[in-house]
Amino acid sequence: QVHLPPIASSVSTFSQVKSDGEHDDDEGIKYVDNLQVVGGILGKTFKANGDFVGTPQAQWFRQQARTGTAVFKPITGATDLEYEPNADDVGACLRLECVGPYGGAATAVETSPLALDPQMHAELQENLRRGHAEFHAHNQMQEPRIILVTRKNIKVRSKLSRIATSSHTLYKQGYDLPVTVVVDQHGPTEMELKLGEQSFSLSMDSQRSRDLAVLCIRMFAGPNCPAHDSDSDDDSGHDGGESSDGASESHKSGASESKSGGPIGFS
Repeated sequence: QVHLPPIASSVSTFSQVKSDGEHDDDEGIKYVDNLQVVGGILGKTFKANGDFVGTPQAQWFRQQARTGTAVFKPITGATDLEYEPNADDVGACLRLECVGPYGGAATAVETSPLALDPQMHAELQENLRRGHAEFHAHNQMQEPRIILVTRKNIKVRSKLSRIATSSHTLYKQGYDLPVTVVVDQHGPTEMELKLGEQSFSLSMDSQRSRDLAVLCIRMFAGPNCPAHDSDSDDDSGHDGGESSDGASESHKSGASESKSGGPIGFS
């Protein structure tokens, strides 16, 4: 069964979470009150507003499920009243906590799961219907790369130039081996694609293209595909130049194609 992300045509307004007590200081001043967040669609910036005395300290959180329990974890670097969501946030609820300039209890707003606009949602559905998707990118040396994702496997291909019509496969594997896509939190068009022991640092033409590629890869890989250890620092096979391309090419013939095109899902 396929679980596509939610869809929305317009942004929403999310209001302050009610608390049991008042967040006043000793003089009864509310440093943060009537907190609201406007947003809720990938590609639209979350914007917070409210009644502030001084400049509040802000921190955004992303809801993640671990062992059946949903918890909010802080998003690194997301400490402004505005936040630009990315593919990692799709389908997850976000939480903004604001604290007055002199500390105290946090005032919070929680959002609904981040949705896709109708156009991107339709693109995901069409890719799923066709059973394949193709994305154009380039590596750190500005060499063109093609990511070809199907129900059975994922390929990284090389082109001599952007206008060249032919390409050759650098690496290919099925979904019985680990597949992980890491979104660069500081580069809106960049991502790292980890396939088995290989790693490809790639950049797309726009954040929308990057996020769509990430969502498609995760959708085709499905929830049963193994992922890499997030603590691993092994960068062997990193696609930074010709030497890594050669290493990737040596693995091509051994890539697994045994996994059948079974049910795929969004995770």
